[in-house]
Amino acid sequence: MPEEHEPMPSPAQQRLWFLQQLAPDSPQYNVFRGYEPRGPLDVAALRRALGALADRHVALRMRFTADGGVARAVVSGTPFDVELPCTDLGSGGRRPTSWENSSWRT
Repeated sequence: MPEEHEPMPSPAQQRLWFLQQLAPDSPQYNVFRGYEPRGPLDVAALRRALGALADRHVALRMRFTADGGVARAVVSGTPFDVELPCTDLGSGGRRPTSWENSSWRT
């Protein structure tokens, strides 16, 4: 897909965008999957791998904005730079429980 082409959101994407406008803090349609790496983590290599994955898949570079109250899809260009904030929890600090890590608790 050419980068200068802005895709139209599908009807399903428009519905999800609309629902998010009604309840912006709702995690109803978020899917979370956590992984605990074993051994040392090469953060730079992980960033490069995630960036390469996003470069190949337009859906991973797509975000939705409002333009006059209408959903509009915006595709970021390539190469895609993945922000990967990291916190070292293994250096003597208490590890948060899965409940403390969750963004959906009330």
